[in-house]
Amino acid sequence: MSIADWVVVAVFLGFVIGDGVLKARKHQTAADYLLASRGVPWWAMGLSVMATQASAITFVGTTGKGFTSGTGFVQFYYFLPVAMIILCVTAVPFFHRTRVFTAYEYLEQRFGRGTRTAAAGTFLVLRCLSLGSILSVSARGLAEFTGQPYGVMVTVTGLVAVLYTSLGGLKAVIATDVKQMAVLVAALIVLVVLVSQALPDDVGVVGAVKLADAAGRMEFANTSFDPTEKYTIWSALLGGSIIFLAYFGTDQSQVQRYLAGRSLKDKRGALILNAVAKVPFQLAILMLGVLIWAWSLYDPMPLVMHSQRQAAPETAEDLNHGQSLLAGRRGQRWLQSGTDVDRAAFVTSIGEVDATRRKHTIKGAPNHVVPWVMKHRLPSWGITGLLLAGILAAALSSIDSELNSLATVATIDGLRLDPHDPNQAQRIVKWTRGFTAAFGVAAASFAYTLEDADAFIEVVNMVGSWFYGSLLGVFLLAWFDRRANGHGAVTGLLLGIAAVFVAEKAFELAWLWRNTVGTGATVIAGFCVSRVFPDR
Repeated sequence: MSIADWVVVAVFLGFVIGDGVLKARKHQTAADYLLASRGVPWWAMGLSVMATQASAITFVGTTGKGFTSGTGFVQFYYFLPVAMIILCVTAVPFFHRTRVFTAYEYLEQRFGRGTRTAAAGTFLVLRCLSLGSILSVSARGLAEFTGQPYGVMVTVTGLVAVLYTSLGGLKAVIATDVKQMAVLVAALIVLVVLVSQALPDDVGVVGAVKLADAAGRMEFANTSFDPTEKYTIWSALLGGSIIFLAYFGTDQSQVQRYLAGRSLKDKRGALILNAVAKVPFQLAILMLGVLIWAWSLYDPMPLVMHSQRQAAPETAEDLNHGQSLLAGRRGQRWLQSGTDVDRAAFVTSIGEVDATRRKHTIKGAPNHVVPWVMKHRLPSWGITGLLLAGILAAALSSIDSELNSLATVATIDGLRLDPHDPNQAQRIVKWTRGFTAAFGVAAASFAYTLEDADAFIEVVNMVGSWFYGSLLGVFLLAWFDRRANGHGAVTGLLLGIAAVFVAEKAFELAWLWRNTVGTGATVIAGFCVSRVFPDR
């Protein structure tokens, strides 16, 4: 990296930390620190929600997913708009009326202390694991560019996020999220332009898409009913929609955003913004990966892109290089002739390239595609710095939200401090800041073990699939079953999680289907237990 690149990164980090310091004034009430005084407009909430999701896992992991397997993953998001509309009608007005500080605060009013503790505990475990994954991805990018050890980069990234998050609370988190989202989008646009320009003139973006389609990398609707397949229309409908309802309706990292809204209209507007923008955003990132894949046929990339890993055998690298160039030439020939014979030759060559890559690439390879391209194939003097700032923006915008929500739940649901009591405001702020640092340490400890993890965009969602369906089931019991009680809710939660483990082991379910199993088992068990052991 050049001096100009480091200046860009330094300016970005200085701006983020400075923004947090500016927001670190004395907070008069718990709502000031935890919910930004409940005065956030819809557009800021909506961008913060998107920034929380658009982590470094999205920037690096989703692009890597597009590179290795194409656009099939986009099916996961197809029913997100429907989930957003459902939540606008159900969960959003409910939380608006109750004026709670956490999603789990209501569960004690409805079911008792045990249910609140179980749900909050599940969230804390789930989000801490997710936070470790996000830290790991951003640290990989930094390690590749700086040459510093991976563990050092985990520590540095975590410290930056902890610093401004603990100082400024949710107001600092949302303010920086909006700006970080702008940096992320700018970096993605620059990367798309640079990759598009690098393609051969007689291929271009249109030709790259045609090549990807011929190679089976442009799948948008898989209608298979096979429950072992990862991405199908049916798994998205029955699994993806449930995970989005759970994520946006019961996960504190998202609920806390619209709890901070200044009106019901603003809160709904934030989710509608996501309903409109999320699917195109994810598809664009996957398409970036597809374009990089097409580019690699004309400018072959190594089988092993991790600089701290032993390279693949020289013979394998030579084979991959030759196969890629041959596939590229055959692809150009087919684009010019349009004949079935040339298309078949191209498809055969791609099969050989894929076979070689599967045999010799290491675990976690998709996560190194973007960092390697940025370091070895793109111009420096500020451009690389902007792209690296984009990765950092994506990472920090998720890390700060996760830290803030984890600390809020630990303080309000764990310690049972009353945020409605003005006399406890400063105590709540102190404890939340302490928990922010503690969860930063815990997440970093987990991230240290993830240096060689596989495609992160799947890892983080697979972790969620063990728990999200069951959490949603508990809230469905609370909202729609008047006879449900604490015995049924806690039993349903535990049996729902257990059912997911059993179903996965017995049937090898794709991870999207686990959410359906968890929700169904929780609701059925909670319904039955509540009637067998009714409240007296």
